Amino acid sequence: MKKIVSVFLCLILFTGLFTVPSAASPANARVTVKTTTTAPVINGVVEAGEYGEKIHSVDYSNSEFISSFDMDKSINADFYMTWTNDSLYMAWVVYTDGHWPIPINYDHNGDGIPDLGYMYLFSCVQFMLCTGAPDASKVVYQTGAWSGNYLEAGLSVMSDGSSYKVAWSKPVGGEGLTVDSWDFMGKRNNSAKTTTYEVRIPFAALGMTNIGSGTQFGLTYAIGDQENFNIAPNMCEWQDAILGGKNMDKGAVITLSSETIDGNILGKPVENPKYNISVAAPSEYIPGDTVNVTLTLNDIISEDGFGLIQLLLFYDSSKVEPVVKNDDDMNSSMDDFLITAPNKTKWEGLCKLEEAYSRYDLSFFTIEKASHAKTNGSVVIRVAFTVKSTAKGDIVFQVPHASTVCADYDLKKHYGNAGLAVITEYEITDYLGTPVENPAYSLSVTAPEKYIPGGNIEVTVTLNNVTSNDGFVYVHFFLYYDKALVEPIVKNDGDMNSEMEAFLVTAPNRTKWEVLCKLEEDSSRYDVSLATVDYASRAKEDGSIVVKIGFTVLADVEDSIIFYMPHASTICLNYNLIEFYGNGSLAILTKDLNEYSGIEPNEGNGLIIDEENGFLRGLTGGTNAGALRSMFKGNVTILNRNRVAVPDNGLIGTGFIITDGIQEIIVVILGDANGDGVVDTKDYLLAKRVFLGTYSLDGAMLAALCLDGGSSPTTKDYLKIKRHFLGTYNIYS
Repeated sequence: MKKIVSVFLCLILFTGLFTVPSAASPANARVTVKTTTTAPVINGVVEAGEYGEKIHSVDYSNSEFISSFDMDKSINADFYMTWTNDSLYMAWVVYTDGHWPIPINYDHNGDGIPDLGYMYLFSCVQFMLCTGAPDASKVVYQTGAWSGNYLEAGLSVMSDGSSYKVAWSKPVGGEGLTVDSWDFMGKRNNSAKTTTYEVRIPFAALGMTNIGSGTQFGLTYAIGDQENFNIAPNMCEWQDAILGGKNMDKGAVITLSSETIDGNILGKPVENPKYNISVAAPSEYIPGDTVNVTLTLNDIISEDGFGLIQLLLFYDSSKVEPVVKNDDDMNSSMDDFLITAPNKTKWEGLCKLEEAYSRYDLSFFTIEKASHAKTNGSVVIRVAFTVKSTAKGDIVFQVPHASTVCADYDLKKHYGNAGLAVITEYEITDYLGTPVENPAYSLSVTAPEKYIPGGNIEVTVTLNNVTSNDGFVYVHFFLYYDKALVEPIVKNDGDMNSEMEAFLVTAPNRTKWEVLCKLEEDSSRYDVSLATVDYASRAKEDGSIVVKIGFTVLADVEDSIIFYMPHASTICLNYNLIEFYGNGSLAILTKDLNEYSGIEPNEGNGLIIDEENGFLRGLTGGTNAGALRSMFKGNVTILNRNRVAVPDNGLIGTGFIITDGIQEIIVVILGDANGDGVVDTKDYLLAKRVFLGTYSLDGAMLAALCLDGGSSPTTKDYLKIKRHFLGTYNIYS
């Protein structure tokens, strides 16, 4: 039955259409152009990032470029293009030692009238643009030998620095188009040896409407860098469509994309959204990290809630690799992406990795109305990626607004918004400083490669590479940590810090060595000194001194953790108290979910986690948050039903949430049906009304009334709760 329902629900999900770019071709090459949220300034200068990445550079080894008219095959130029909702922006940057514009009074025909249209004999750019996708196998846009259904225009930077533009043809639908309908600014930079041509063309002036992602049009261009040759023309063309005979139907096919020039593909937000899907990830990464992207359903506007959530999660395949891939069967391992859901075991996953598009198609749903997601944070999805060793710069994970859909119990679709998460490359600061030349030793800092939030880790410092035959009777160093990520386990005791004696785990004749340590919390470091007055106990061998110091990782940590010992912070002394210097080191830890075992109660306290329903059972009424927290391994946070943290003295009630930042479980206290943490008249009246069918409860609240584990309260449950309140029965015994 579940598989039948799964297939049925699949039918209501969105699907996307994608076009695979064609191979390089002298006709109908395919180019996708990203949009921009900040329109370029048409000033004859292409600023860094103004157009995003360039579309291409002239490259005669690529068949898209035609060199037949470039007599010395020397044209070198970059082409840029982007768009906004109302305009197309293009720019050409031509690299040439000189610039030879057409003279303002150039009279090619000898009739006394300037013939600036002959600019192709000089330095210039010419382009042709049609308002639909051209096809070389059809005659649609080249309706005449030398003109047709397209805009053909020429651009020149004149000898006086002015910008000259001309149009020889215009498209059907753009009958009102003149050279004043569009903007051009050119500029020659003699010091940089560049000539730049920038153009803005309003789509409306071309007769193009309903512009958006997927809109297509045709383009071809030619660049002249006439180097004062006596031959003409001296031009390169992109696509075999403009020189030596015009054929706009051979032009390139340009497709507009909703992805922005900075990589943003979110698209236009939904008006009046019924939900929001937040996208979160660690703030920083180190190559080789495993990073987790968390998607959370929030801002739900639906009384019945949602039984289906579907979305596309896009990732940057050049920088990360998905950890979980398709298994050529049911992709059952992807079911574990669902971290939190009401009655989680009642939800089913239908997910797949689409590597060709660098995205996951994620769907989770339930056929039980009682398990619908109604509250913020009630559905949490987490997907893991491995950062590639070659990764550089920001890593972006995105869920486009239009890729999401939720459905209610009647399978009515609802639409909302999503977002993106950006992870920046961890900047490895020069923690260690300048290494010592000819070091007499090294102090290596090591730690586990991975950590678990809320868990304890041990940092080990080992004396190695000892070059002194005499050995050392004194070792000193500073060990630095990040107090925003970890908490030292052993702190100053206001006396001799005797507990820190245990830091030294290995030394020659260990009992002959003293430990002098202190925690300097303001500087986020331990000051560690080790000494012996016994000559026979000096440290001479590698590994003869080992120090271990414990830390607790804070519960909400996602970022890499670094422990480091600057070179200059170390010093050793021999028996004659001569100083020796060496080098320190650092250790980097990254978060590990692979070893995560979930929230675990301490043994013997009677708490039981009901994995099937996501409930915590076995807690008695009247328990406060501090006491409950102490009943678990590792650090947990207690939230009330409004997801607000509960202070230690706050009473725990049914429906409260226990979380370690990864998993969430819901508290069920037998008899406490209204969630106030005690069993009283309100609870047994609720039990009676639910039994009689005059009131309804679900989830944890209903489970609190079913003392014997049934699906609904019985008269026996009601009597037990009433007698518990009266003090003649104990429902917890």
